[in-house]
Amino acid sequence: MGRVFRYSDVAAKRIPLDADFRAGKQDIWQTIEGCNDIIGAIVAGSIIHGTHNLRSDIDLVVYYHDTAAAREAIAGLRQRCADRNLDLAIILVDTVIAQTRFHTISYGFYQHLTNVVSQGGLIKQNFLPLLRTDFYNAYNDAAEYLSFKLRYVGKAIDDLTEVDMEDKRHTEVLTKGLEVAVNSVRSLLDLKGVELVDDSKAGVIQAYKAIAPQGLSELLERLVEVDRAYTVMLKQQLECPQPEVYAQHIQYIADTLPMAKQFIRANAFWMERENDQRTAAAQSDNDRSRNKAIPVATATFNDSLLPS
Repeated sequence: MGRVFRYSDVAAKRIPLDADFRAGKQDIWQTIEGCNDIIGAIVAGSIIHGTHNLRSDIDLVVYYHDTAAAREAIAGLRQRCADRNLDLAIILVDTVIAQTRFHTISYGFYQHLTNVVSQGGLIKQNFLPLLRTDFYNAYNDAAEYLSFKLRYVGKAIDDLTEVDMEDKRHTEVLTKGLEVAVNSVRSLLDLKGVELVDDSKAGVIQAYKAIAPQGLSELLERLVEVDRAYTVMLKQQLECPQPEVYAQHIQYIADTLPMAKQFIRANAFWMERENDQRTAAAQSDNDRSRNKAIPVATATFNDSLLPS
């Protein structure tokens, strides 16, 4: 899963090649290592495993002293990656904010970064132990993430009825819509304490399918297939551009994205049901010790939560 491109970028071949990814990776390492005010960084994404494709993005978390030298180095890296058509998302954590609860590294993302470090994504010092984490709560983090995606990505999906293949806002909604399913699955797996042997998107999907209700597993597979089909079509367009075909395909993606919203909704309900059951069980234990009984309403998962 990755970027959805504007047609003009496809026609002009403003799409990153493997050589661009290799050069970008080398540039990231050299930039971080060459700036004394950048204490450490973590590179996340398929570029670490060498499994990237032309749609892959790169996440870079930078722990740094907020100085002019560090800001200049980061700005230069961002521009050079853009010149290579690479989608580099830089998450900045300065040494002061890292000591507060405002550093923006959520519980789920922290777990993901911990796995990335063990897989070779660390540059210089491992700064994760330096972040304030005493306020972390797995359930609240997952609930906040799903709520945010339902509120903002869900609304964007609902509003996107007709796609303009040259409107960057539209292609960004398509990108986020295709990515949101796997990203929400990460939050759910973290909440359930699933230890990922393979932290790649493919590994996350496989781990989810092993524990999820059949209807949700099948829905996720349908969304993954929509994403795969776009990658195949994109490669064909690079060889033989056909704007009408491209426009029809991204409209098809937009028409199927309500499934992604339903997927998040159903997972939120499943997560809440299990939390209700844990609460009920804990209350039952307490009640037995006090010879009391307090009824607890629990959510019930059913197929009506899934799209037809």
